[in-house]
Amino acid sequence: MKKSNNRNLVFVLYSFLIFIVLCQYFNLQVLNYKKYQLKAGNNSLRKIILQAPRGIIYDRNNKPIVDNKSIYNINIIPKDFNKDSFNYDLINDIAGINKNSLDSIVLSNKSTIKQFKPHIIKSNIDFKMKSILEENKLDIKGLYFSNSPVRTYTSKCNLSHVLGYLRN
Repeated sequence: MKKSNNRNLVFVLYSFLIFIVLCQYFNLQVLNYKKYQLKAGNNSLRKIILQAPRGIIYDRNNKPIVDNKSIYNINIIPKDFNKDSFNYDLINDIAGINKNSLDSIVLSNKSTIKQFKPHIIKSNIDFKMKSILEENKLDIKGLYFSNSPVRTYTSKCNLSHVLGYLRN
């Protein structure tokens, strides 16, 4: 009779523990779904492709025929973009990007996969514009800058078909 009471007590204890675990699962996955979905989205890995510059080509007198220069692009990641705290006036005044074009990019990429993919919103900006925007980075969350290498031909001959060409 004593063994039976002990088994019942252990069964009730295990059942109670399983009930607590199931309640916690319900709490995490149903009741607090939005809160933890946002945290999981901010904690994910992101693949950002960096383009490497190509080599410099020299002539026989050791003068460069083909060189590289960097151009800067403004990218937006829709998941990091916060419409409420974003300074639209700053980006419009400095880069000439209006509110409607930014919102259309963010709203058109609602699927989970596209929310983490960076989208170029302005290409070939100068270093001065990049510097001003970098100083105000806290006001324009969701924007980041990327460098793209571009070939420059220092000589007057047209040899892009032989020496290579990178187009943006």
